[in-house]
Amino acid sequence: MAAELIATTATKKVFHDGEKAIKVFNAEFPKAEVLNEALISARVEEIGGINVPRVLEVGVFDNQWSITFDFIEGKTLQQLMDENPEKLPEYMEQMVNLHLNVMSKHCPHLNKLKDKISKQIQDIEELGDVTRYDMRTQLDSMPKHTKLCHGDFNPSQHHCKGRRHHVCSGLGSCHSGQCQCRCGKNLSAVLSAGPE
Repeated sequence: MAAELIATTATKKVFHDGEKAIKVFNAEFPKAEVLNEALISARVEEIGGINVPRVLEVGVFDNQWSITFDFIEGKTLQQLMDENPEKLPEYMEQMVNLHLNVMSKHCPHLNKLKDKISKQIQDIEELGDVTRYDMRTQLDSMPKHTKLCHGDFNPSQHHCKGRRHHVCSGLGSCHSGQCQCRCGKNLSAVLSAGPE
């Protein structure tokens, strides 16, 4: 296979092969997490109204678990921001509109964001029992939602070709829940990483 390496992270490599993108996970990456990411990506794909690459296959590539998606041409929104800093307000507006579109979708079959946050609260050893109880009580009192919450919404996750935007990666971190919580976390991450 004449696949071209196009991205590398600590846990995976992404290859471009014709009309496909193949995300190949490190050998020690848990099989269950690979299958879960493929399931989440397929569920987001089935919602409709969001431009995401289709899941084509889960398999083995060079003896490692992989997920094959449609390859999406174009630059990431982050690349465009870096290349055209004078257009940053325009790109930020596009990102906000894309985020609003994602958050307008319901996806009740995903793992619940509240469950994830509750586990995170439980796992913070530095919290005292009273603080942990108060935080989980506050969390339980929040309204129950089934909105699509993208867990890593940032400009490097989105590919642009002309006026068409695709949410290309990070779908494995999507949850169902109250999107305002997720949006606040994502916005703070983008602002802390971006230029002043």
